[in-house]
Amino acid sequence: MKRMQFVAIVVLASSLTFWGQGMAQTPKRGGILSTFLNGDPTRLDVHQETGLQAQQATAGVYSGLLHIDPNDGRSIVGDLAKSWQFSNGGKTVTFALHENVKWHDGRPFSSEDVKASFDRLLDPKFRSPRCGGLVRPLVDSVSVVNANTVRFELKFPTKTIENSLASSWCRVVAKHILERDGDLQRPESQIGTGPFKFERYTRDSIVEWVRNPDYFRSGLPHLDGVKLFIIPDKNRALSAAKAGQLHLWTTSPALTTSQAMELKNARGDQVTIYDTPTNAIWGVIPHNEKGPFTDPDLRMAAHLAMDRKELFEKNQEGIGTPCAILDPGLYGDFALPLSEVEKLPGCRSPKSLDIQEGKRLVAKNYPGGVDVDMIARTTGGDFVNQTQLVAAQLAKVGIRANIRLMEGAAGLAAYRSGEFEAIGSQATGMISSDPVGVFSLAFYSKSARNWGRLSDVKVDAWIDEAQREQDRGRKIEILHKMQRYLLSEAPASLVVGWANGWYFYDNRLNNYHHPPTSYDNNTYMSVWLE
Repeated sequence: MKRMQFVAIVVLASSLTFWGQGMAQTPKRGGILSTFLNGDPTRLDVHQETGLQAQQATAGVYSGLLHIDPNDGRSIVGDLAKSWQFSNGGKTVTFALHENVKWHDGRPFSSEDVKASFDRLLDPKFRSPRCGGLVRPLVDSVSVVNANTVRFELKFPTKTIENSLASSWCRVVAKHILERDGDLQRPESQIGTGPFKFERYTRDSIVEWVRNPDYFRSGLPHLDGVKLFIIPDKNRALSAAKAGQLHLWTTSPALTTSQAMELKNARGDQVTIYDTPTNAIWGVIPHNEKGPFTDPDLRMAAHLAMDRKELFEKNQEGIGTPCAILDPGLYGDFALPLSEVEKLPGCRSPKSLDIQEGKRLVAKNYPGGVDVDMIARTTGGDFVNQTQLVAAQLAKVGIRANIRLMEGAAGLAAYRSGEFEAIGSQATGMISSDPVGVFSLAFYSKSARNWGRLSDVKVDAWIDEAQREQDRGRKIEILHKMQRYLLSEAPASLVVGWANGWYFYDNRLNNYHHPPTSYDNNTYMSVWLE
């Protein structure tokens, strides 16, 4: 099922070097790294927001207890935690913290800040779609042992806590700033312990960081600063990359094959371009509690009408894994085999069988067809084009999508408030490497990112069971059962699939490693420029 434009890719790949850089002998100090955000973040609270822009705008400002090792882009290592230990049968985790760490305003960091951060995230009244969604199912409480030691009591033994705490959304924030400001939405509230200080945010223009001279890791960062230009238009961002104005492209949407070839032709050996999974699941999200999609027959009709292969061909130039809820390339045998996925209604060939059944289901309750209010965000991804393609497919079975365009931040606000009947296209980037995280983020009734208000007792029970299950074989069985159910019996959220894409970095940039998600390894603490 995974389809690629082989000729273009082989020609392009033959002139590229492998994207994982090794550590050079002597890092160079100085220079300003230039990259971009695909939209204006507007709101900056990394605990509270869900958009990629908010996380990337503040990534280098904060530290976590754990993080993805910037020197390999894969391993989980300590950040503010210099070590940690499991006890009490795996239900207690004790973290020893680095000493002499300072907040950017000069105040000392301590375990009280860790407790304040996670008390906030664990509060069920606090909306935290990302980190809150990761830690609430796992963590019972957090307590201070002493100024440099903090203890997490878990609800059950699980190593998944390491993946969750390493998420770039699970940053430790300053207790005194929370007490002073109430939240972290404003630029003046961005006081962290990270390698860079938050210098400037000009709406619709730029976010800037400057080097933190008091960073607790000696000799880091190497850069003097980072500039994140706000460029919502993908073509304009590509033009900037071709002109050498950007040092790397790490954000969504990724470059298509033709765009990567265009960049290669413009920059030649000055850049390294590589193809990798985006680690984001693309879907159409019907509202399950209002409008016509409360009818399960209509949801099934939409599921049958959607031709995922065509969507990938027309929007992704054929790169990706259509129909899969878990991508086997990312999640291995936790994913339902593609050979089985391809035979399910909505994913099978020929498509004519699905269209015929979809028409029957619509005509059953809506003989003249049905109109649906469908929103699409104009920034943050290729959502408008994707939504138009989806609307054309739905029309084949009698579902008429009236597309309403919304600016990126306004669109997210509409998602949260439920002011839609369907979201025409939205990518959900994963925030940890745990396969259960895909379901707890996108399909769990208690997830703050469950915008379609999906509430299915079977799905919730399977997610809870999979989170607790320690036996790998049994966990695979649970996840396979849930994937079959979501793809065939209860299409309450309409998965399109997992996209691949092309990224690049300037060859003057050293020690950069592409991360497992779009949110990781973007503090730039260990990179340098020649």
